[in-house]
Amino acid sequence: MWKLIKEKKRVLLMTEKPAIYFDGFTVMECGKLPYLTNWRFWSYDLWCLTDSVDPKRIAGCSIHECSVLLASTLQWDCISKFKELVPTPDVLYMPLWTKEELRTIASLYPNADKVWENRFNCLGGVPRLVLQDIQTDPQVQLMSACTNCSLNDCIMMVSIYSEMNSVQTFIHIHSQKPYLKYEVVYASELAVQVIARTNWQKWLTNHTKMQKLLGSCDINPLAQSLCRYIFEPHTMNLLEQGGTFVCRKLHSGAEFRKFNATKRNRGITGNEDEEIINIPRSLQCRQIVERVDVDQVENQLYVPRTSNYTAIDAWIPRVGGFQMTVGKEHDIKGGAATDLAKLGANGNRLYFLLPPLYYESFRKKIPYTIEQYAILIPYPEVV
Repeated sequence: MWKLIKEKKRVLLMTEKPAIYFDGFTVMECGKLPYLTNWRFWSYDLWCLTDSVDPKRIAGCSIHECSVLLASTLQWDCISKFKELVPTPDVLYMPLWTKEELRTIASLYPNADKVWENRFNCLGGVPRLVLQDIQTDPQVQLMSACTNCSLNDCIMMVSIYSEMNSVQTFIHIHSQKPYLKYEVVYASELAVQVIARTNWQKWLTNHTKMQKLLGSCDINPLAQSLCRYIFEPHTMNLLEQGGTFVCRKLHSGAEFRKFNATKRNRGITGNEDEEIINIPRSLQCRQIVERVDVDQVENQLYVPRTSNYTAIDAWIPRVGGFQMTVGKEHDIKGGAATDLAKLGANGNRLYFLLPPLYYESFRKKIPYTIEQYAILIPYPEVV
């Protein structure tokens, strides 16, 4: 809106209160909208903005006559009406605001001066949450929203069909150029952490929910984001405790076809490449370090200090490196071969840690020169 006013466009801002009209020079309040037959007013150079209100419910509003209708909570039936027009107007989806864009208008909200950046980091690029509705601490807002939502709500793919509710505090609709499509994203990394922390025990004690969550990873980006926080802690605990695990050597596509042909010729059923691997109990609780080093203690579980460590997710000297995997597709990260070479005798192996859903279908990844295995990580036992 600020950009439109700066460019002296004609703007009509409609809310449940009297509409505000800018004619290119002066801002005025419209107690009553002009008649629909007033073609000079309802012309194609008029930008109509609505804020959290269905424009069809505004008395005297003619969404058919203006050239642009911009609504923060637009309903699908309103879009359907627009699409009936000839020529058919484009429907564009609003992107979330960046920090730089919010900074340009932050001075207009002096009460948010000291808090808006932190609110942006917590709640994402929604101006109302960042600059206007600032009475509640953002972390408290996230916790409250998560507590009031079901497990299914936390991975709900919200859309323009969705009604306004607390879910949209942490799940947002986002669009990128050319703004013809939208995607569903979590508000922030903190939002994902809060959701996982709030629901961890629920998932841990509900085998069906855990399986459903993991099973939706390849089609639901929200579930994929959450699984890092739900499945990975469970997997890391199992690694630290040690024990026996079902394991199989991975093959590339060509190797796999050759291997299966040999099995058929021999009349072999089952997976003769499958074995039981014994992972020793870690000498101490997992050790947090900067990187893989050649002098690290044998049979001790290590994890990188930073979450953006690009090589491997965990490692045990003389056993191998481990990669947490919650989907069918997972490439080997750069630097993995170098790190694996530092793990000593028998340590130059990469183990993909997989839930039951993907264990059987997982295949060897490039570079094929790395010896690769799949380890079956069972779902948590139902308590």
